[in-house]
Amino acid sequence: MVSRQTRRMPAPCRLDPEGWFPDGTVGTAARSEMKHAAGLCRTLCSIQEECLKVAMAAEGDADAKNRFGVFGGLTPGQRADLSRQRRAAQQGLAA
Repeated sequence: MVSRQTRRMPAPCRLDPEGWFPDGTVGTAARSEMKHAAGLCRTLCSIQEECLKVAMAAEGDADAKNRFGVFGGLTPGQRADLSRQRRAAQQGLAA
């Protein structure tokens, strides 16, 4: 039996980059493509956490409309939500 870790590969997005950046950022088809790519990322990629860290650092406080593609297993909207949650947590700690 092959373990889940053994089946993971570095950056499956490199095999099909367009799958992680669907044409258009709205509509059911684009959302479906991004969810599919995010699922592949979460289950197959061995560098998912590193990828997410790089994307979050590069995007800063951008809203979902200014984030593109799937990185670290998250869609632009999910990364924007994560960014807001992290900012709120930091502000709560600073208070």
